[in-house]
Amino acid sequence: MLRSFPAARPLRPVPAIALATLLLVGAGLPAAAGPRPAAGGSSFARPAAGLFVPPSVETELAAQGRVAVLVGLADGMSDTAPVEALQAAAARVQAAVLADHPAPDLEIVQTYRNFPILHARVSAEGLARLAADPRVASIEKVVKVYPLGPVQRPALMPEGRVAVGADRVFQEWGLDGTGVGVAVLDTGIDNDHKDFEGAIQDQACFSEGSRSCAPRGLPKSDNAEDEYGHGTAVSSMVLGRGVTKGVNEANKQVTALGIAPRASLLAVRVFRDNGGAYDPDIVSGLDWVLTKQKEHNVRAVNMSLGGGAEIGTNCDNNHATVKAAFGRLVAKNVAIVVATGNGGNPDRVAFPACISNAMSVGATYDKTYEGPARLANGGMWCPQQNKPDIFTIACFTDRGRSLDVLAPGLIITHAAMGGGLGSGAGTSYATPIVAGIVALLTQAKPDLRPSDIQRLLQDTGRDVTHPESGDTLKLVDAYAAVAKVMPAAPTQAATATTTPRPADTLTPTRPPTAVPTDAPTEAPTAAASDTPVVVASATPTDRRPPPSHTPPAPSATPEQARVFLPLLRARE
Repeated sequence: MLRSFPAARPLRPVPAIALATLLLVGAGLPAAAGPRPAAGGSSFARPAAGLFVPPSVETELAAQGRVAVLVGLADGMSDTAPVEALQAAAARVQAAVLADHPAPDLEIVQTYRNFPILHARVSAEGLARLAADPRVASIEKVVKVYPLGPVQRPALMPEGRVAVGADRVFQEWGLDGTGVGVAVLDTGIDNDHKDFEGAIQDQACFSEGSRSCAPRGLPKSDNAEDEYGHGTAVSSMVLGRGVTKGVNEANKQVTALGIAPRASLLAVRVFRDNGGAYDPDIVSGLDWVLTKQKEHNVRAVNMSLGGGAEIGTNCDNNHATVKAAFGRLVAKNVAIVVATGNGGNPDRVAFPACISNAMSVGATYDKTYEGPARLANGGMWCPQQNKPDIFTIACFTDRGRSLDVLAPGLIITHAAMGGGLGSGAGTSYATPIVAGIVALLTQAKPDLRPSDIQRLLQDTGRDVTHPESGDTLKLVDAYAAVAKVMPAAPTQAATATTTPRPADTLTPTRPPTAVPTDAPTEAPTAAASDTPVVVASATPTDRRPPPSHTPPAPSATPEQARVFLPLLRARE
């Protein structure tokens, strides 16, 4: 949204700075005097070591003469400050900076309500002036994400809920996500699907530039109607009511009951009708969620999207602005749950899962298979993984050191756009299972912080061995995690709720030897439309020992490390 701001005294002219010197290998610029960091800690603060400008910005400038960027501004506010105070501070610093950086060197596309962020297009001179401004905390290039291929029908058995023990959590404690809000940033929601009756508490669409929000032709609206199917599928895995029934390939009746089937949904459409999304729209979605957080007790944001493959422990330097936006939500006890990606990379994960204050999720199988996992149409996922089980990491999972936890993501039943059920695979499917568990945990113990939840899931998770590095990863166990925060004697299951649940089935335990030995391929050998896509995840740097191998150098193609890819399949 374009805004006019009151005039302010301009900065003194910036001395000529060679662009090559400014941006050389993302060179750090010395910190200058700016707003003092808030006492409680602020995600939006200029780094003491100096401003880092990612090399991708220089690459785009050299090719196009201008570059679209997200600019984080130091507002001097604690992340824990009231939302109203954050909004006032963001407006002040945005107005002051915009008054000092006129067009055409800085062309504003959009500002944000809760975050001190500018979405702008800048010239080389405009970038140099921004970098010299002590109020600028971070600069990063705008990136794009894409949705994945079609989901598969008919539905298969919903073993994922049983595999993580969510059925036992309800049976023993009556926990079903009641009173907890989960925001899903994706392609939207099928507002007419019976599995979401009473679940959708609020919704919004952000599509600046494409004007693809409903009703057609708006850059943003309060209608997140899904036109692709991915968001509908993901949302049902978190909190689907399990109303719709279907028949699987074994002629057995199944439903798509979510992990937390009485949680509230905030549906946020950030993908355009052409199948792509840009991170300024994702930041708009996060900005909206922060506004709604207190009203709906939002405790998790599900992001089954991502792109590229960021090597190393995290990508905080390259994406400091998005990390700061995450930080403001984390400070309000909102967990950011992100898919690691479907590229099958053993030593990296996608963006934004590579950001350290997000919880990144990889995929395992949902049950034991007698051969390679087959879809209802005969296609195969990971044919080299024979007789996989829930302790087998799916071959397509990006599993670098930034991976935090694992969850079943192959093959998962979900609500399908237009009614009925579908099924498919991807790290997109594993992520909402973890978001649902976050809802159960925060219902059980409301004072849990995102860092507490991640530690709890890792401490109580079941061991899975990384097939290349030999590191021990953790498969989430909802029952074990909830049991650790509940009183010693479980309370009686609630009888007032009508939440349906699958047949009583004990959570599987780890067999003695179930470590996959086959190295994953770049993509499953199914039909082209069935190929999984890359997702992103984020993780702290101190989670586990580094892998035993030396990671290869990053890809030479800058765009490959910046493209977002949704992690599910669309409707046929």
